Amino acid sequence: MSDRRPQLDLQPVQRRRAYEEVVERIQREILAGRLKVGDRLPGERQLSDRLGVSRASVREAMRVLEQLSIIRARTGTGPESGSIVVSEVGDAFSDALLMHTALDKISLDEVIDVRCMIESYAVKAAVTQDPLDLDPAREALDQLTGDDLGPEDYLKLDAAFHLAICEASGNRLVAHLMGSIREVVHLTLGRIFPSASDWASMRAEVTREHVEILEALEAGDGDKAAELVSAHIMRSHERLRA
Repeated sequence: MSDRRPQLDLQPVQRRRAYEEVVERIQREILAGRLKVGDRLPGERQLSDRLGVSRASVREAMRVLEQLSIIRARTGTGPESGSIVVSEVGDAFSDALLMHTALDKISLDEVIDVRCMIESYAVKAAVTQDPLDLDPAREALDQLTGDDLGPEDYLKLDAAFHLAICEASGNRLVAHLMGSIREVVHLTLGRIFPSASDWASMRAEVTREHVEILEALEAGDGDKAAELVSAHIMRSHERLRA
């Protein structure tokens, strides 16, 4: 029997901060189903006593959980005060994606590839919905055709259009992921659109592409819509490179 012993790089175990333990305990209760949406957490003093940590650690944990949109804290001393478990999609993932993209940990090419996959799926899924709600996308597109739109306003409506067709898929996670990715794309496009010398023609071309995507959706042709939206996204990426 071999007596070979591997050379392991074992570092001392780092002691976790107390507030991190509190966050994990609350998350564990949610995953176990003991805490549900609308439930009110025990007060700060109660949590401090039951978990054996300082009230400062409890407060820090509540701030983290609120930032993650897991709880909503209400100030005061009445029956409506305290921290309540909520079901909201927050900005934590979007903020993290923005930072990692800015730091080149995630490239724009990777973001664009994932966006193509998400939107292609979304439009194919959308045409299977009954009823198919395209009113938000139509509303955004109607406003996109305005001749007086500047680059910043146009980008906001462009984001609203793409988010609307993802929401039409009926998949809430797809819509959330799209919203997070659009923040990155919006930031990047915002750097080139205002300085574009051919802004009017660029705006007209992008709007026409949006019209074609919506027409394919209205016709119930998910495959064509997926082809159009992928081509539109890749052309937008090429504009970024120009």
